[in-house]
Amino acid sequence: MNKQEPIFVKGLYFNEPHENAPAWVKGKLSINKGQFLNFLDELKANEKGYISIDMKVGKSGKTYFQVDNWKPDKNYTKTEKTAPAAAKDDDWMSTSPDDDVPF
Repeated sequence: MNKQEPIFVKGLYFNEPHENAPAWVKGKLSINKGQFLNFLDELKANEKGYISIDMKVGKSGKTYFQVDNWKPDKNYTKTEKTAPAAAKDDDWMSTSPDDDVPF
């Protein structure tokens, strides 16, 4: 797997909602137009013309943006998962309905 260095977005900032903001307001994005446009000019868009950006929260609790540059591995071959064997008719007696209850 080819791990690429993270690319942090320049010129795009997130602020938590104001304490008096209604519940449907989740935050505010601020864009420094010059910084952001310069940053976008440095990136290559995908074949459909998009640049994907992830919104993440750091260990400090601060929100930041990172370019999603993940690409599938062309050499990866998906292995088929086998379905679990069908239960025998008498297997129902070996378990209790409470075995699946999480409490």
